[in-house]
Amino acid sequence: MSGKLPGTVRLPLRTLNEIGKILGTYKKPELSLHFEAGRVQVEKFSLRHPDVAIGIIPDQRIDLPADAGARDTLAMASLLSPEQIVTQGLRERVENAQRTTSEAIASAAQALREFGISRRQLQKMVDANIERTAEKLGCEGLKARQAAS
Repeated sequence: MSGKLPGTVRLPLRTLNEIGKILGTYKKPELSLHFEAGRVQVEKFSLRHPDVAIGIIPDQRIDLPADAGARDTLAMASLLSPEQIVTQGLRERVENAQRTTSEAIASAAQALREFGISRRQLQKMVDANIERTAEKLGCEGLKARQAAS
């Protein structure tokens, strides 16, 4: 591919620093940069690193703060298809939230076992809370889209 295309590139900070050093050696006002999986090219200089990855620009309407908790993360995920979760770069965050939720429910079930409260009951409560949160997020998203129109 050539030309200007919207997208994202993810690379290690050390690689970014190396690119900065390379850019500083050129005296031209504009430079050609090319990114592909595992490789960065500055003019004719090429740098390889397995963690260089390219992707699409995430949908800016899907706004999940970096410090969002498990509830908000799972609520947002419930509004998206599995493909959207992946393309928005949320898969790892969703998996972590699922793991955190599962561990919290298991811990609570253990602590409340004496009171006859089951894991299933706790899971239903958590699911209902996530669903209410998703409804709020969905309504806010709809309002924001209507305001933008």
